[in-house]
Amino acid sequence: MLVARISIVAATVLAGLVALNPPGVITQIVAWAFAIAASTFFPALVLGVWWKRSNAAGAIAGMLVGLAVSLGYILAAKYGGFSVAGIVDTGAGIWSSRRDCSERRRFIDDERAFAICARRSI
Repeated sequence: MLVARISIVAATVLAGLVALNPPGVITQIVAWAFAIAASTFFPALVLGVWWKRSNAAGAIAGMLVGLAVSLGYILAAKYGGFSVAGIVDTGAGIWSSRRDCSERRRFIDDERAFAICARRSI
């Protein structure tokens, strides 16, 4: 119970500090939040429901990889000028180019997290 209370206070303080100097407009921040949540939880949920060999270690590993890849991409795109083969950041946590590539990043993120989750469960 004490850990939960400390976590709530820490999250509140962190949110307050981010709100003092926001890294982008509210739509960017919301898009980043959804990207982080989806890349962290989606592979563990899907494999946990439909794959019999899924276990706790695999789910945790997949969640950590999904979180790391998503945060790494967001930070590299926001502060590092990250682009690959002409695909540039739109500022909302997805990729775009002259062609419609907005879903490409999501699939790359989920693919890595799925692979780690499955590999760790074997």
